[in-house]
Amino acid sequence: MYLLLNPETYFAAQKEVDRVTGKEKILPKHLNELKYINGVLRETLRLSPTAPAFSRGVRPENNEEHVLIGGEYEIPRNEPVLCLIGKIQRDPKIYGEDADEFRPERMMDGNFEKLPKNAWKVSSTPTPLFFSSTLETFICSK
Repeated sequence: MYLLLNPETYFAAQKEVDRVTGKEKILPKHLNELKYINGVLRETLRLSPTAPAFSRGVRPENNEEHVLIGGEYEIPRNEPVLCLIGKIQRDPKIYGEDADEFRPERMMDGNFEKLPKNAWKVSSTPTPLFFSSTLETFICSK
């Protein structure tokens, strides 16, 4: 959907695939070279995560009397906190004032690695392994 709504990114992705694969179909050996496609996939999952939310709570080993998140929000014990992934991944403090816009470049050239630890979460599964193996299986089966 995001590629169709952003023709310049669609053509950039198409150009990269043509440059990397030539006339071959996409093979596992091509995956490391498809940097823009990887950025497109990460940015798509940032804006449309596969899971809507996850919950967290105070860990049993935490003995603090009052547990604060961000230094100002008290979290009651034995109460889950629902974290909306779609909101977290559109935070302008992390992603900039254009956080609602589709820009694959924000997930490329070291930008992805510079994100805070929990700023990008597409599901509750072990994301890097799940993401890369699913991507490889999907692309190479076509």
